Amino acid sequence: MQYRVITVQARGPIGSDFATAANELAELVSKAMAEGWQPAGGIAVGHPLGGAQPTLFQAMMRRVV
Repeated sequence: MQYRVITVQARGPIGSDFATAANELAELVSKAMAEGWQPAGGIAVGHPLGGAQPTLFQAMMRRVV
C-alpha cells in the first residue's frame, strides 16, 4: 500500500482564501483519484503559529499489487 498527503496553502492577497484553496485541493484529489488513489479520511486544516498561511491536507492511499 502507498500513502501520500496532498497539501494546499490557503493564501490570499489579504489573510486566508479557503475557498480557492479548497477548489485547488479538490482538483488535485480528483486527479489523484483518476490515478488510482483514494482519500483516507477527511480534509484537515493546519493553522501554524507566527502568521504563516493555513494549509489544507488530504491523506490518500493506493493499493499496490
